[in-house]
Amino acid sequence: MNKEGLVSIILPYYNGKAFIAEALESIRSQTYKNFELILIDDGSPDPQHSAYVKELIAGYRDERFKYFFKENRGLSVARNFGYAQSQGDCIAFIDQDDLWRPEKLEAQMEVFKSHPEVEFIFSNGETFGESSVSFKRRRSIREGVVKDSFSQMLRGNVVPALTAIFRRSLVEKVGLSNPRYAMCPDYEYFLRMSEKTDFYFVDKPLALCRIHPENTSKQTTRASAEVLCILNDIKKTTIKQKFWATWYFSKELVFLLLGWLKRLF
Repeated sequence: MNKEGLVSIILPYYNGKAFIAEALESIRSQTYKNFELILIDDGSPDPQHSAYVKELIAGYRDERFKYFFKENRGLSVARNFGYAQSQGDCIAFIDQDDLWRPEKLEAQMEVFKSHPEVEFIFSNGETFGESSVSFKRRRSIREGVVKDSFSQMLRGNVVPALTAIFRRSLVEKVGLSNPRYAMCPDYEYFLRMSEKTDFYFVDKPLALCRIHPENTSKQTTRASAEVLCILNDIKKTTIKQKFWATWYFSKELVFLLLGWLKRLF
């Protein structure tokens, strides 16, 4: 591997036998070849799942694919562990049930090459499985640098984690993912990153998010509760930032209350 321009892909794994082969194939098919995959088996309780993915990776006979096992402590801790093992100038996340289009890394690394000041890139994408839709988050966001990304993020998370790639230098500024948040670690982490730099948006569907019954993202009530904590804790300095944070807080609070009412009645 050439460490210059190396992308470290961090993939937490937990009893993911059903979908992991497709995820790994989407990584192997990348047109950008200078990457390493750090797969962290986050204490899969069923040994068959661990044995399966270890066999898959061993079968590739590719030094870029690396397997690690650790005790289960959740998504953020697994990603932080993966970061500690990584060597790349850039870091990318993918989950065990999601896919990348072949051109994903190449398109984003071209942006880094042509815009050396950019530290964080995300893209549009699509869902598949139970539904098939675009998950571009906000019409006001256009291709290129997202001005005042922090204010944009205070209105809601515009960054699908499986599309994100960021420089190691940005991690050195903001630190690691916060294990406190089990449902919305991506939002809290990327929100902190947006305080330090404006993001760059690529308006192409570079990733595919699988929708299925086991998705933790469906646990919307718990997610809303975490969003309230995140918005309460993050520092807002301008009127604009306070306005959008209050707007999003109110929206999630109403959603949370409605969720509780549905459970009661």
